[in-house]
Amino acid sequence: MNSAQAKKIPIEVFLGKLNYQPAKERGTDLWYKSPLREVDNTPSFKVNRILNTWYDFGIEKGGDIINLVCEMYRDDVKQALKRLSSDYGTFAPITYHQPVKKQLKTKETLILDKVCNISEKALFCLLKDRLINLDIAKQYLKQIYFSIKDKKTLNYALAMKNDKGFYEFKNKYMKGCIGLKTTTSINLEDGKDVAIFEGMMDFLAFLTHRNITNYQSSAIILNSINLKDDCLNALNSNKFKKAYFFLDNDKEGEKTFKYLSEKIDFEYVDKSNTYKGFNDYNEFLIETTNKNSKQ
Repeated sequence: MNSAQAKKIPIEVFLGKLNYQPAKERGTDLWYKSPLREVDNTPSFKVNRILNTWYDFGIEKGGDIINLVCEMYRDDVKQALKRLSSDYGTFAPITYHQPVKKQLKTKETLILDKVCNISEKALFCLLKDRLINLDIAKQYLKQIYFSIKDKKTLNYALAMKNDKGFYEFKNKYMKGCIGLKTTTSINLEDGKDVAIFEGMMDFLAFLTHRNITNYQSSAIILNSINLKDDCLNALNSNKFKKAYFFLDNDKEGEKTFKYLSEKIDFEYVDKSNTYKGFNDYNEFLIETTNKNSKQ
């Protein structure tokens, strides 16, 4: 079996053969308790059935099925392909990642090498797959090159600067931050409306869906629901007219909305019903656009 053949194996089928079943389903995404960690109380391992990719939010890693097998079994690519060719690999993983807190320390080894305009074909393809308008994306995103300490490999990703001056980044296989994490604020100003999003792709999907090429209102991107206190500080830093919350349609999104809305003293609206039935705004954009194009 070669790499191209292996990548056609649905990750959900592979996981099913290892007795991993999804805990929930959101549109094209399946959510599992992570097969890479011994403890995962809240399902944080996502499989996208259309792209046939995975992402583990606990260790901030992701990729295709070959990457997954390499992570689960500590295989190299050759060993992973051999395992997949043998009935998709029917043996239980022999090793696990260390607990999440130890894994997160690896972020300290990321080294920023270069910041420039988007030029890599793979990043344009990522935006195209997400149905993000390229001209809108170019207004807010940069392309970064970064390396991992003591390794020669140079990586690249889409990136947006956060309020501490560091870069939140995303490519096909991983997302994270080089430097200190915090929220990203856009056009914060007294008297304006403010929109709150969980991630940069949801913000860009919102602009794309509404064809907003010159966004004038304020916006706050959490970059992680764990940064809700940073978001609250940003919300209370200006006298906004009204807050519009575009958070994920899941329990964590509901908790975050409740936490933030109860601690601000100006009018607010929960807009998650705009994309009811979908996990987030980007998923809503992809699914509804594809559905309309088939009609």
